[in-house]
Amino acid sequence: MLDLQPSELTKLTKQELLYAFQAAEGRSLAAETIGIAMPMLVDITNAEFAASQGADFIILNMFDCTDPVINGLRADDAKETIRKLKKLCGRPVGVNLEPCGASESDSIWAMKKGRTACRENALRLADMGADAVLITGNPGNGVSNEGIAGAVSEIKAACGSSLAIFAGKMHASGVLSEAAENIITEEDISLFVSAGADVIMLPAPMTVPGITCEYVRKLIT
Repeated sequence: MLDLQPSELTKLTKQELLYAFQAAEGRSLAAETIGIAMPMLVDITNAEFAASQGADFIILNMFDCTDPVINGLRADDAKETIRKLKKLCGRPVGVNLEPCGASESDSIWAMKKGRTACRENALRLADMGADAVLITGNPGNGVSNEGIAGAVSEIKAACGSSLAIFAGKMHASGVLSEAAENIITEEDISLFVSAGADVIMLPAPMTVPGITCEYVRKLIT
C-alpha cells in the first residue's frame, strides 16, 4: 500500500487490495467521510481532504447508492460518482452498508433503502466502481452482529469476487445487549469470517467502555 502511486491505487483488484493491506503490516490508514456533510474546504470533497492528509483508503458513510450525493463533487452521471471521486482522491473507495430497514426518523442517521446491506445495493456499488463494502451500523440504527453476518453471506454470494467485504461495529449501534465487550467477541469474528468477511472492523482501543488494548489485542490474535 505504501509503495503504490495514486493511479495504481485506483485500479487494484480485490485480491491486490487485500494483499496491499497485508504487505503494509498495519501502516495503512483508512478515513471515513460523510458526503452529505458540508465540505471543510468549501468546494473540495472531504474525501480529497482526507487523502491529502495521508489517508490510504476512503470509506463513504451515509452514501445512498440509489441517490448518490457527495458535496463538493459534480458528476454529470450519478453512476460515475464513485469513479470520479477515486480519480480525484487517487485512493480506493469503500462504502458503508447497514443491515436494517429504512426508517421515517428525522435523525441524520435515519436509514434509506439505498444504504441497506443487501445484494442489490452491493451489486450496484460494484458497478459504480467501489472497491469494498463495510457492513456495519450507524448510531441508534439497531444493527446486530447476527444481522451483519447475514448480510455478509448474502453479499459474498452476489459479488464476493469483485468487492472486498469488511464487517464489524465501532459502537453498539443502539443494540444495548451488544455494548462494551459485546460489541464484538471472538465468536462474532468467527461468524463473520465463516460468512465470508475479508476484513474485520474493531472499535479503536479505549474509545468505548470495555474495549481495552488487551481485549483488542486478543481479538486480533
